[in-house]
Amino acid sequence: MRVSKVHLLIAVAGTLAVVWASLFGPYHTESTIRWAWPSHSVLRAPLDAWMALAIIAHLKSNRRIWLAVAGLLGGAAVFLEIDTGVPLVVALAVYCLAIAIIDRPEDSPSVSGDLAVTACTFLAVLAAALTLA
Repeated sequence: MRVSKVHLLIAVAGTLAVVWASLFGPYHTESTIRWAWPSHSVLRAPLDAWMALAIIAHLKSNRRIWLAVAGLLGGAAVFLEIDTGVPLVVALAVYCLAIAIIDRPEDSPSVSGDLAVTACTFLAVLAAALTLA
């Protein structure tokens, strides 16, 4: 996929504008920055972007390692911040159900194996994290 320099600059400008608005936005009455209250910012959900990247990587490559990474991130997300971790795991479960329902190529790995890898990794990380807590 070719990306022109103009599109790249627009993407960078948009990203910087969103970061500025979320951290230093005009809606603050004090002269503080947003990370003084991390629960009101993207800092509250640090693993969402990584989970999205793991799911996208699985969509592109159809390799189980990416489901294992997503399960690992789901377990860590529930352990770190349950309020944002649970919806992340629900999103992962919906994705796993979607890949179980859609037609898959003949040469792709079995769906039950995909689901088992995701669930086992999630439960192992969550159990290890809760043991250490």
